[in-house]
Amino acid sequence: MTPTPVTIWIVEDRDTLREAYTAVIESAEGLACGGAFRTCEDMLDALEAHEAPDVVLMDIELPGMSGIEGVRKIREARPETDVLMLTIREDRENVFQALCAGAAGYVVKPASARGILTAIDGLLEGEVPMSPSIARRVLKIFRGLRTPRRDYGLSKREREVLKQLVQARSTPEIARTLFISEHTVGNHVRNIYRKLEVHTRAGVVAKAVRERLVVSEGE
Repeated sequence: MTPTPVTIWIVEDRDTLREAYTAVIESAEGLACGGAFRTCEDMLDALEAHEAPDVVLMDIELPGMSGIEGVRKIREARPETDVLMLTIREDRENVFQALCAGAAGYVVKPASARGILTAIDGLLEGEVPMSPSIARRVLKIFRGLRTPRRDYGLSKREREVLKQLVQARSTPEIARTLFISEHTVGNHVRNIYRKLEVHTRAGVVAKAVRERLVVSEGE
């Protein structure tokens, strides 16, 4: 029996990019492009009428409703759908707003076909796809947010793991960086999920941003 493909929707106002992303998705094994839209409004109309996709690839700057507002609408209507942002902008405010709205990750345009597919694969594995430049921007956000809003009872090691998660590090990378086993990393991640009351790595990053839970080096 053939496995059900992962359904991807694309929201991109530029025709050439939208067609290119569609071709990338359709050429990948295990993925299917279920819809391609020019605006958030068109995508949200389709969301009301059809089964929700697994992932939405969405430009952050769109005519009409912005991608950031689109993330909020998708997360409200279909919380099971992950949203991967496509952006040429890396400013702190866009990163902050998109993560707080519920974006599951970021890819900086123009991204290669391999970059797009790697980000989708990472997302499906529970990671938070971000380019290295975006990850650095996320960390810069925390330098301006000094005091946590609430004490979630995270241990020192859990805070160290949380910081690695915010940097979009994979489980093996975290294990190597902190000199602990991947099993131990998994235990810490599960404890972080429980204490922050979230269920995904994207949720961890979004809450860490909102609640000011990561302290930059030297603080």
